[in-house]
Amino acid sequence: MGSKRPGNRGQKRSQKVAARRRRRAAADSEDFDRRIASLIGRFDEWLRSEFDGPTAPTTRVMKSILVELDRSTDDFDPTAWTPDAAHTIVEVAESLLERDDTDAGEAAAVHLVASARDFLDFLVDTDAWTGTDDDLNHCLTDFSEFVDDGVDLLHPDDIELEDQADAAVASAIADLPFVAAVDRILDWANAAPAVNAQEIASALGIDVPTSRFQSPSDVPELATLWSTVVRGGLVRGADGNAVPTDDAAGFRDRDVSVLTRALSAFVATRLAIVVDDDAPDTVARHFAAQTLLAAMTEEPPVRNDEEDYSDLEDDDREVAEAIRTVVTGFVDDGILVGGETLAIVPELRPAILAGVLESGLFDDEPPAS
Repeated sequence: MGSKRPGNRGQKRSQKVAARRRRRAAADSEDFDRRIASLIGRFDEWLRSEFDGPTAPTTRVMKSILVELDRSTDDFDPTAWTPDAAHTIVEVAESLLERDDTDAGEAAAVHLVASARDFLDFLVDTDAWTGTDDDLNHCLTDFSEFVDDGVDLLHPDDIELEDQADAAVASAIADLPFVAAVDRILDWANAAPAVNAQEIASALGIDVPTSRFQSPSDVPELATLWSTVVRGGLVRGADGNAVPTDDAAGFRDRDVSVLTRALSAFVATRLAIVVDDDAPDTVARHFAAQTLLAAMTEEPPVRNDEEDYSDLEDDDREVAEAIRTVVTGFVDDGILVGGETLAIVPELRPAILAGVLESGLFDDEPPAS
């Protein structure tokens, strides 16, 4: 797609990363973090003034891009980009396309590069650009050449759903693996026990290193399910103890409205951006959201979770593996099904679409700084 980056940069990049890590080991990064937070806040305001629609997906991705460029690009200045920064972003986007050449994959790649292009436009428009004209033109040319062949991102509003019978919806949700796990948590919560990771792990029959001093939210194997029962309104905290809500009985009775809300909470928890998410995780969650949306259309995404990424450079491999982890999780959950392509059965689509919206990825709110 016309990138002007030089070849065989892997060894140079490794040397630069090592040198930068040595320099930054003794440096205070607080000034950089404050500068990034200020730039992202102003960028969000600029986006709101220039474009209609949600700005949060772009600002969240852009915040992660800036942090990642500081980590992977030598002497990175967020207001004075060099071609190396543009090459890094385009390389990551191209690795996304190599992994998935469907509309969902292309949308995620285009979103990444378009966000960077919008950020440079913002710097120029607000007189915040401090780099050279040549570097600016090089970066914008690389970004524009990539984006011009792209497709629009899917939005939840683009998905058309057909009405489904309540009994069919309840049956489809009840067959998902997470439902049995939630049942075990609700059984455990009947005694209003103290909330700690050790107790939750025991209730779920999961053998992971935990202690009664840990919150279940701090243990990856427990965090999604615990957040699901809390977000889904099935369990509430009271003086440090877990107390089932009135809807817990509805869940056990397989009430369709309660099951639907629980599945939405489960999907939202899987997709929700964590404050400290790095660029690969942020890209992976946006990519997964696009995959879920595409799986509800007539052009479902290709399943390629068995691809070998060992020949990719470190940064590209990290992004590809993060995407595989998130998307494969939805396959293991029974939410995405299929052979060569992935789909979501019609009975699950309303709850999953609501979960994608609930995740915050499409909220028009500025990201936390």
